[in-house]
Amino acid sequence: MIVTLAMLSVYVLKQPESVSDSTAGSQSVQTMTVATGTITSPLKARTSSPVTSVPDFTQYADVKEKKQAFFDFLYPVVVEQNTFIREQRAQVKRIKSRFEQQETLSEKDTQLLMAYAKAYHIDEQPISDDFFNLLLRRVDVIPPSLALAQAAIESGWGGSRFAQQGNNLFGHWCFSKGCGFVPASRDGNKSHEVAKFQTVNEAVRKYMRNLNAFHPYTPMRDIRVEKRNDNEPITGPALVDGLIDYSEMKEEYTQKVIQMIRQNKLTRYDVGQPQAGL
Repeated sequence: MIVTLAMLSVYVLKQPESVSDSTAGSQSVQTMTVATGTITSPLKARTSSPVTSVPDFTQYADVKEKKQAFFDFLYPVVVEQNTFIREQRAQVKRIKSRFEQQETLSEKDTQLLMAYAKAYHIDEQPISDDFFNLLLRRVDVIPPSLALAQAAIESGWGGSRFAQQGNNLFGHWCFSKGCGFVPASRDGNKSHEVAKFQTVNEAVRKYMRNLNAFHPYTPMRDIRVEKRNDNEPITGPALVDGLIDYSEMKEEYTQKVIQMIRQNKLTRYDVGQPQAGL
């Protein structure tokens, strides 16, 4: 993806929508003049081995083998996407460090921040301590146990039509005609479709971006930043309560996710993931 900057004016961003997803109280503000140009977006993930289809897990007669095969298939993709997010986060923190040292940010720094703000749905506001704190709340990892549990639930262990034909493991919707599958149960007055993805990598990336960017998941991000501030591990069970709006089932859904994590001991996939210093 190429981000085009057709701007010769000062980049000043509007106040963020969500107060709970930002940190107030900072006085440092720096505005930037951004020249016209193009940059390669830092948000285009590098995929070493694109996964172009979901295996047919019905070939496994043994339920335990089937489940383990599903986790073995998806876990490396989740790790790869989290690694990319960590790289993004480290980049934002490096720019934040220069800002805190009162260095004038370069044009490249400013363009990168613009790209991140757009991708993570941050409304316009001055580049300040509050801006960086809000951005770092959103550019952060999703625990593997949570991703694996939700994928298993939403895709029926990879067996749904949407997973098999469209690599859609998380039930993502799209809203332009022809963008995906028309659900058989869709009401006549609705227009959404179930999205298709070219790769499983893309589906996982979209899932993580949704949790990190959109307003309904602000509670999850608030829990995550509290864990970071307290130097506590970021695990699936710790964040589940913040996903109350992921499904119309509300608490019933979050309990289903917790049960999936516990029954399959999925927190073992969170162990060994980098936590501190991020």
